[in-house]
Amino acid sequence: MKNGQKVLVSDIDGTIIWLSLPAQVHEFVFRHRCFLIFFLLIFPLACFFYFLRPRKKSAKIKIIKHRENGGRIVFVSATEDIFLARWIIGSWLKIWGVPYDRIALCPHNQKVREFKLGILKKEHCDIFLENEIPIVAYVTKKMIQLGKKRIVNIMGKNGYFTIHFATFDPSPMGVVTLI
Repeated sequence: MKNGQKVLVSDIDGTIIWLSLPAQVHEFVFRHRCFLIFFLLIFPLACFFYFLRPRKKSAKIKIIKHRENGGRIVFVSATEDIFLARWIIGSWLKIWGVPYDRIALCPHNQKVREFKLGILKKEHCDIFLENEIPIVAYVTKKMIQLGKKRIVNIMGKNGYFTIHFATFDPSPMGVVTLI
């Protein structure tokens, strides 16, 4: 929680968006550099199809409600942190009317699960939306080990998981304070 704001951190591809295009295009281009000129020719078409990708309505509704309640919204993605990817994702979010405060993309050669855990810790995450089970398992285990946060609820629905975190009140009664 930053300045009294609850923080929602959401994965992008597979959680708020049904398909994962930037990661696939990026991987293809870097594996097959000989096709780079061809890719540059079809780039506008690729962007067009990316922007047409539908959002998951339930995730968008959850994010908008969080914003209306005064919360902070951070998107996190395994997509490598390059300007083009950041621009495409930011444009997609604006086109589909999904509010956000920050987009965090994975640095080159960093493990995705450790990157996402680092963002959750840095942002003092209260709610986390993620579609990949191994990342959900890793993050919940590590957040419990930190001792500052405890898992309150993990719910899988509509192709992604919602994890609500809580902190413990240090009072002698040991009352759980939901964040």
